[in-house]
Amino acid sequence: MESGKYNLKLVPVSLLSVINQAAEVFEHRLNDKRLILSYDSAALAQAHVLADDVTITHSVVNNVISNAIKFSAAGSSIDITVSRAQGGEMIELRVKDSGIGMPANLVEQLFSASKPTSRRGTMGETGTGFGMLLVKSTMEKFGGSVRVESRDKAGHDGPSGTTIILLFRPAQA
Repeated sequence: MESGKYNLKLVPVSLLSVINQAAEVFEHRLNDKRLILSYDSAALAQAHVLADDVTITHSVVNNVISNAIKFSAAGSSIDITVSRAQGGEMIELRVKDSGIGMPANLVEQLFSASKPTSRRGTMGETGTGFGMLLVKSTMEKFGGSVRVESRDKAGHDGPSGTTIILLFRPAQA
């Protein structure tokens, strides 16, 4: 996309279709860690967003779900919810894990190309550290945005984990 070799074509995309595709792509990784991918199919079926149908799956949702799997403890769940946000002007997709979370300094660097953000997952999984940068760039091209909320397991009592909040422009189905 950045080189201009691929032009985004923003069209109505069903979030249910995108999440179902991701569930299929990650089925083995989810099973290997005994993770449950939880989402309300009826709610997602009502959510159509303005996006490029290829990049929403490969550059956005797959990156977010892959990270949730990587940093989740075996036997836990990844919860996906959808709602209207900003007075109905946007559609909010949340992907929440109850994994190891991130320290505040890592959250601050997460979208930086020049700062190291890669780290090992709960079962030694590796990554490049560029996935979330790609998510942010793609979401901006869709006219949306991404936010991160995280609570680091290290040094904290209580629940830990990360929630990725994707804000999309709504589209007519």
